[in-house]
Amino acid sequence: NALKEYDQIITSSETLKSQLIPKFTNVSIIEDPIEIEIQKIKNNQNNDFLFFGHHSNLKYLFNLIPNWDSSKEYNLIIQTSEIGLEMIQEQSRFIKKPNNLNIQLQHWSIPNMLKAAELVSGIIIPGDITDNKKNGVSHNRLITAFALGLPVAATKYKSYLDFDNQFADIDNHHEFKKFLLNPNLYSSRVKIAQNKVKKFTKETLAREWLKLIKDTNSAS
Repeated sequence: NALKEYDQIITSSETLKSQLIPKFTNVSIIEDPIEIEIQKIKNNQNNDFLFFGHHSNLKYLFNLIPNWDSSKEYNLIIQTSEIGLEMIQEQSRFIKKPNNLNIQLQHWSIPNMLKAAELVSGIIIPGDITDNKKNGVSHNRLITAFALGLPVAATKYKSYLDFDNQFADIDNHHEFKKFLLNPNLYSSRVKIAQNKVKKFTKETLAREWLKLIKDTNSAS
C-alpha cells in the first residue's frame, strides 16, 4: 500500500471520506469544480431532455427508459463517450424502449453539451443509491446540470442532498412523471441551486487547495 496512515488524503465527497476514515487520519474534502460558466436559466417549452455522463452510468439509464411516461412523444439526447456510444449500440436490442421515446446519440463534449442544453427542457441523472461503487460520487454532474440553467431530475445520492429541494427525485415514479410532463415546475428551484453552485467555481476551489497545501506545510 503506497499510502501511509498519516498521509494527507483529499476526496470529493463525504461518503468517500467516511470510507477512508477507519484507515487514515488526515482526510479532507475538496469538491469537484464546475467546468463551465453558469448559464442563464432556460424555460424551454418542449418534450426534449438531456442525459450526459460517463459510460459507467448508462446501466442506470437503461433501467430507467422502460419506465418512461407513455402519454406523449418525447426526445432524449444521450451524450457519452465513444465507449458509451458503442455500449448503447450493443445493448439497444435488449432495452425496452417505449415507442413514444425518440433517442438521439451524441458524443459528449463541453461544446456539444452547451449546444444541447439550449434545445432541451430538462436534464436527467439516473443512478442507484444501493450501488456502493457509485454511492460515493461527487456532485459534479448535478452542479454541471444546474450550471446549464435547466431543471433536473436525479437520484438522491448523499453528495446531492445539499440540493435536495432543488431537483426532482428520478426514482420516485410519480415525481419523475410530473417532471417529464412539466419540467418548468422546477425552474424556480434552478435559481436557488445556481446560487449554491457559485461556490464551486475553479477559482474558489483553487483557494481551498492553496489553503490546504499551506496548512499542511505549516504542520510538517
